Amino acid sequence: MSETLAAGQWDAAYAEGRYAGEPPLPFVGTIIDSLGDEGHEAYGLYVGCGNGRNYVPLLESGLRLTGIDISALAIEQLVERCPAAEKKVMVRDFQAMHAAKVWDYIVSIQTFQLGTKQTVMELFTHTHQALRPGGKLFLRVNAADTEIYHPHHTIESWKSGSKTIVYEAGSKKDMPEHFFSKRELGSIATKFGFKIMSPARKVTESRQPPKTGTWSQWETIWQRARS
Repeated sequence: MSETLAAGQWDAAYAEGRYAGEPPLPFVGTIIDSLGDEGHEAYGLYVGCGNGRNYVPLLESGLRLTGIDISALAIEQLVERCPAAEKKVMVRDFQAMHAAKVWDYIVSIQTFQLGTKQTVMELFTHTHQALRPGGKLFLRVNAADTEIYHPHHTIESWKSGSKTIVYEAGSKKDMPEHFFSKRELGSIATKFGFKIMSPARKVTESRQPPKTGTWSQWETIWQRARS
């Protein structure tokens, strides 16, 4: 799927009210607490900041945090919500950005799951390159035991329990999306030499009616080697 097509689909989703009025995730508080006082001096990047549901409270906590998203409409909605963010957010593809030990930390909430396994690994590769030595990755991604609501079919699967599906309906129709097992996350951290500062914790939520089933995500914090 092309970057342009994906951006157009996300624009349509935000036009239909995606995340409108939804509160920030509790993981936001975890990020703020983990950074502590150093967060006010460090420079961070939020990959896939969307229309600001989680980005705005992080910014308002005093973090020096740049936000990027491929959806122009999401960025427009974010700035309308928080005018102070106007010079801190931009429409940008993470993998097209310069990556040479630039950031003290990176935030990715429900973004590093969008694509095939190859795409996912490219995102982690770019993240490792973009973080300064000792830099942190705050990560939230799909868990493999999520009860997927929309019609879909599986295009990749592994013995670890992870899989990639393609949606057949809904706002992400025709988009591939990856679902991680805890074992797979551990192997990715090992591959890139990340220290796991906070072991993957699974958060499971019930969907709001009329939707059914549960949705599970892993939340974890990794740190790039200091050398």
